[in-house]
Amino acid sequence: MFERWYAETNGHPASSVRVTPLDVREWKSHLVRRGFRPATVNRRISALRAYFRWAQDAGLVPTNPAGRIQPAK
Repeated sequence: MFERWYAETNGHPASSVRVTPLDVREWKSHLVRRGFRPATVNRRISALRAYFRWAQDAGLVPTNPAGRIQPAK
């Protein structure tokens, strides 16, 4: 879902090295605006955080852009 949103928003496919914390915050805001419940938003951010943690551990990205994103309230 994040990849699709990223491509539509930025005009090019998502790449792990291109994703920034701002992208993740904007996606979070997009989910909230679309009416997703906070628990759902937080679960999706958590999944993205876990993916980037794996990518960072594998040496694919230098930092986790979802690492410091605050949960939805």
